Amino acid sequence: MRRRVVIARRTAIAVGLALLAVSGWWALRAPLIDRPEGHAREIDLDSPAMRARREAAIALATMPDDPWTFAESLAASAPASSAGSAIGASHCGDDERPQYADPEVRDGQVVTDQLKAAGPHYLTARARMDATLRDSADPFDRAVADWLDVGQMRTPSGRIDALAQQAASATDPRVYALAFRACLVAKPAPASCAALSSQQWAGLDAGNGVPWVYAFAQARAANDAAGQAEALGQLAAATRFDDKQFAAAASVSAHASDDDQDLAAASDLAVEAIGRSFAEITPVNALLDACRSNAGGDASRAQQCQAISDTMFDHTDSVILHAMAGVLQFRTTGDHTKRDAARAERAQVAQAWSPATGFSECGALRETLKLVRRQGEIGELEESRERVRAVARP
Repeated sequence: MRRRVVIARRTAIAVGLALLAVSGWWALRAPLIDRPEGHAREIDLDSPAMRARREAAIALATMPDDPWTFAESLAASAPASSAGSAIGASHCGDDERPQYADPEVRDGQVVTDQLKAAGPHYLTARARMDATLRDSADPFDRAVADWLDVGQMRTPSGRIDALAQQAASATDPRVYALAFRACLVAKPAPASCAALSSQQWAGLDAGNGVPWVYAFAQARAANDAAGQAEALGQLAAATRFDDKQFAAAASVSAHASDDDQDLAAASDLAVEAIGRSFAEITPVNALLDACRSNAGGDASRAQQCQAISDTMFDHTDSVILHAMAGVLQFRTTGDHTKRDAARAERAQVAQAWSPATGFSECGALRETLKLVRRQGEIGELEESRERVRAVARP
């Protein structure tokens, strides 16, 4: 029986930055979508449109500048025979992935039909990863399990409520950040979210400027001059800007089974975590606007903006924030030095890109899990630099 998923257009939100390449490229963030029964849901994971967004973001993230070089390197690393491709798909669990029709607009709504349900091994693998995360001694793993809610055991509001309750007594800044960001995009947010604040998050993660980016955006939206001044002072004094965009996906990857047949389910769950994280973008626009044109002539604020740009550029784990540090300097002073340096580094990363796994489905899935785990361990920016160092160029 074909299952229908209805997506309400009125709740879709626009987006933000994704990863960046040679001249700078952008991908849409995942939208907020209503469930058919009327509950708000952050991401419609059944939607072909959502899958297309994720695949486009990943393709753009790894696309080299020269597509011919890309094609040649794929061919060079491809298996000697393609006869095993179907066997490989079966062996890696790809044949058990759910399949969906292209979305259609019906009666003013975007509708997609499920053509094939997920296979039993695929569902079992996902359930096993969920159980492993929940049984972990690491509170962040347990929070990630609630955040993903594999099998949708809770309502969307119940999922966020479980996270917020964990965060209320958390001492781990990763847990708090996960809940705080999820609360911001939840529509509607449960009452427990009201107890969370960017200031409390900052208290758990001393020196990290990212919570204060949220605090500044909220104060600016509320026309709270005192709140803006406090947040700017904290941002200028920050020692790092750790966004941890891939922390949840890395948690999934770290608990993936060694069984080859679980690869499709494991990599899909990791990419699902990336999609959710990308829907919760750090709100840098308010800071960029406040710093524009030497902070509107406010010399003291302009000096703070420059200090923020310097630290964000030199001490972040995020490709996006590294790029935004250059934009922040340019918006403040007109100096494009950092912006150009960030672009040059992204070009270097693009040139270092190499599809080592070729056309192998299993290899590609393993590479996805390996990549997101490393990005979670050392940060997205450092992982990209690590790849540049590892690839020898003539």
